[in-house]
Parts: sequence; C-alpha cells; structure tokens
Amino acid sequence: MDWKDHIIASDNYHPQAQVFSVYANESFLVTLANKGLYKRALKDLESTQHIELKGDSPLQVQLDDITVTLNENVSQSTCTCPSKTICKHVLMAILVTAGYSAEKPSETSQENMAKNSTKDEKQAHEEPWKSLKEVDIAALRKQAGKKLFEDTLRLIQDGWTADFKESEMLEATINTENIIVYFPSQDSINRSVCKCGEQGLCKHKLIAILSYLSDQGLLNNNSEDTTTLSLLNDESRAILEAAGKFVIHIFDKGIINCGENESETAIQFSIRLETCGIGNLSRLFRSLSSDLENMLSKHVGFNQITTFSTLSRLHNTIQLILRNLHDNQKLGLLIESTRSDYYTTPLGNFTGLGAFPWQTRSGYFGITAYFFYHEKQVICTFTTSLAGYYEQTEELATIDNLSRQFTKNTHWADSHSLAVLSQSTFTLRNFKLNKQYRLSSSAQTQCEITGKVDRGTLQNLQSIRQLFELTEFSEESYQYFSKRPPDQIILVPFQKLSDVYFSHTKQKLLFNIEQIDETSIKASLDFNPFTKNAIKYLERIGDFPDNKSHYMVFLKRKDGLIPVSIVDDNGMNNFFFKQ
Repeated sequence: MDWKDHIIASDNYHPQAQVFSVYANESFLVTLANKGLYKRALKDLESTQHIELKGDSPLQVQLDDITVTLNENVSQSTCTCPSKTICKHVLMAILVTAGYSAEKPSETSQENMAKNSTKDEKQAHEEPWKSLKEVDIAALRKQAGKKLFEDTLRLIQDGWTADFKESEMLEATINTENIIVYFPSQDSINRSVCKCGEQGLCKHKLIAILSYLSDQGLLNNNSEDTTTLSLLNDESRAILEAAGKFVIHIFDKGIINCGENESETAIQFSIRLETCGIGNLSRLFRSLSSDLENMLSKHVGFNQITTFSTLSRLHNTIQLILRNLHDNQKLGLLIESTRSDYYTTPLGNFTGLGAFPWQTRSGYFGITAYFFYHEKQVICTFTTSLAGYYEQTEELATIDNLSRQFTKNTHWADSHSLAVLSQSTFTLRNFKLNKQYRLSSSAQTQCEITGKVDRGTLQNLQSIRQLFELTEFSEESYQYFSKRPPDQIILVPFQKLSDVYFSHTKQKLLFNIEQIDETSIKASLDFNPFTKNAIKYLERIGDFPDNKSHYMVFLKRKDGLIPVSIVDDNGMNNFFFKQ
C-alpha cells in the first residue's frame, strides 16, 4: 500500500503544502536532522495507518496519534511527541506535504486555489533570496553578537568561504569543514538551516551570507555608499589609538628612562588587545613589557636593539591599521587573531617525531610535540603551554616540571601522554585541526596507538621528500608584517656525531652530523635551563659513538638545525625530558 494514496485532507491544502514540499529532499532532511533519523522516517511512514492534513495557518500533519505543526521556518516545527529537537515525525510530515503536493488537485480545489492565490503569486514573483541580497550588515552584526561576528570576519580573512549551488534552495558548502547551510528562496536568513544544528546565527551561516554577498558584488571594503565591513569596531579603534600614543610616549621619553609604570601599561594593552582579537599586537606588547622588566632588573636577556625593533613594529603596525580601517584585505595582513578556529576531521593517521620544550620572551613556556599527518602529508603540532608571568606559574618554568607534564596521561578521550604520543604511530578519530595544522586537545577525540616509532618507521617515510630536504634557507628580504611561519621538520639519517663542543662565548653546543655517505651537517643547540640535560646527552653520545644507523629529527630554522629527538632500532629518545 502506497501511503501517498491515502492522505486525508478535508480542504485544499496544496498552497500550504507547496511551501514545505521544497524541503523534501534527502540532502536537506539529513542536514536538518541526521542520516539515521531520515532512514527511520522513510521506514515508519510506510507503516503509518492514518495520515491527515488539517489546519490552515499553521499547517498540521497527523500521523496516527502524533500531530506535527509545520512552521514556515521549518527548523522551528514542533511535534506532540516528547522529543525536544527535530524528530522523525517532522521529517515524515515534510515528506507527506511533498507527496500531497504532487497530486493533481480537484476542480473545486483548483477554484479555491485561484481565489486564494494572490499572496502565493506575489511570493512567486518576488526575487529569490531577496532578503539575503538586501541584508543589513549592521543589523546582522547586532543579531550575531560582537564576538561571533568579528571571529567570523577573521575566518573569512583566513580563507574560509562557501561554494554555492542554486536550485529550489540555495545550498552553501563551507569549504573548510564540509558543512552545508541551506537558504530557502523566501525569508532566507530567518529560515536558514545549518548542519551544525544551531537554531540562530552560527559562524557557518555568517560565512555563507558574507560569501554570497561578496560573490554577488554586494560588498565593498572601500566605498561608504555600499555595504561595508570592517574587522574593527569603535572600541577596538579607541584602544589602538591609545596604544599608538603610548608607544610614541616611550619614543619621546627614551627606553632607558622607562620604569615599572611603562612595563605595567604594556601588559594592560596586551590584555585589552587580546580581548579585541588582535593577537599579534597583544604578543608584541607582552614582549615589550618583558624587555622593560629585563632592563630594570639588569637581566642578561635585555637587548636594546630587539626592544627598539619591537617598539618600531608596534608603531608602524598600529598606524597602518588605523589608516586602513575599511580595507579588509590590508587589515587581514596587518591583524593576526589571538586564535585560529578548529574544524573537525573524522579520521587521520599520524607518526610521532618527538617533542621540544620552549620558552618565549613574552613569558610563555611549554612543550610542542611534532607529528607527520599522512593523509595531508604535512607536519602537525600539539602544544601544551602556560603563561609564566603570573606569580603562581613563574616557578613552574623548569625542565623538571615540564618532564612531569610530558608524562601525564591527560590528552584526548583516551588520556594519553605526550611522552607516548611523540614516539608512537597512532590513529585519531573525530579530531580537531586548524589552518596552521595545530591539533586541539578536544576530549571528543579518540586516539588508538598503532605502533612504536623506530628507524624502520622513518625509513618508510623516505618517499616524502619534504621531510628529508636539507636545502639552505634562501636569503629573502625581511618580511616586516609577515606572520610567523610554521615549524619545519627535517629527518637526517646519520652514523655518529663529531666535533661536539660547547662554545662558552656563544653559549651553545656545536656539533656535526656524520652521514653514511661521509657528508657532514652542522647543527647547534642554545644553552638555557630547558636544554641543559639535552646538551649533556649529546656530548655523551659524541664522546662514545656506537656507529649504528640512527635518525635525528631537527627543527629547521634560519639560524640552523635544532635537534629534537633521536630514533634508532630500539625506538625514539626524547632527550630533553627526564622520563
């Protein structure tokens, strides 16, 4: 028995049903709910005994003893069953309206349709997606909220866009997350449906709306006569103007004459700019504060040239931002957000390449583990960090504490340690990654350890050319406003270390990597409290080589190769940490 032949309707409901029949396609209904619920709706519809359309506005669909009230904003449709979200009955009701609309109405029904067609004809002749094209950006910003709207603008500047497919509905696919947003042709924004499940505006809907406006040529960053967008609001501009005056004050006063007030003010600007989402200036002000503190305490870490460089960069960046407030292309180059948005990936396979402790001039310290992501053939990082400029955390910036953090089983749903992850091959499910290939510590991520990294594991990676290229850094011109490039990892097969000695004048360990073909590669490691144990280890294996085949994992930086770990037939040695 075909349920479409047994739909009861006491009146002509074709005009109302047609409003909802456009939603009756699998892709949309799966987005509205999920695949399992859609399949269940199809199955249960076949066994439903009583199907009746009733009511006028709103349209109701009775399914046996359940009544669904369909809202023109379909995601707000309701049902008499206990479910608090979109249930199978709503999906069934939408499918029923499509089945009913497909039937040819009777002559009486056609006459009634003609009498009541004025409103429908008006809607039919209204330009599709008119409300989307004529959206008020100021009202959209207010509806979304300051933080969500500005975060979304930065995502767009980072390359998040939507691809569009136009049919009965406008289908927008967010290219970085493979999430679909649907816009009905009428009242498009209010009736939009996103796969993420948000009822109101979400980042995906905002990206789709702004991308559509841009594709239609309805956005203009430079003209006041058209819709304009800016990454900055009045509050952010006021903070930038005050920060610019503070930097000029230091130039006028002279760095040497600055005191604790200037150091504290720099920290305050750092916090305020981080709140505004301007991460690069926030970090520069934090570095300035640390430099001034080092100068006041006559610390060896103070360098007047570096401090002057920080001040110059602050001044020039702030002035350029203020001169280009409505040029989002330039603002996107001048402003770096405090964080990068993460997107979920269902499955990935990784090979651990070791871990490295670090500390920045701006007061942060932590551990970064490096992994090769096989599906994308890139290096991913996973970092734990702390701010060391607070009294309660300053004493934690030691290698002993980092070693304890290194062995703690606290990461992902399976509670693995960085010590295990950094020297293992593993599979991640439902993991989060951002555009800089940084892995999130999401508790939703499932991790399955699949093996131990040894020399054979790295030999199997030799077809990945970028992991073994030892080309010199090119002497490129200094890119003043360029963002910090991601870490590069190099794998070097070797037999032994030679010419291992510690330079007291340079305060660094210098050594050569002797390869199997008798070529030699220079490397070094700066001395600091985090590298003391690693330097002793490298000196020891330099004095007593075993002449076996090894791999050394290096960070490739402009000042040379920095060792991270050593891998041999027995596995990996993360020699920075006590284990």
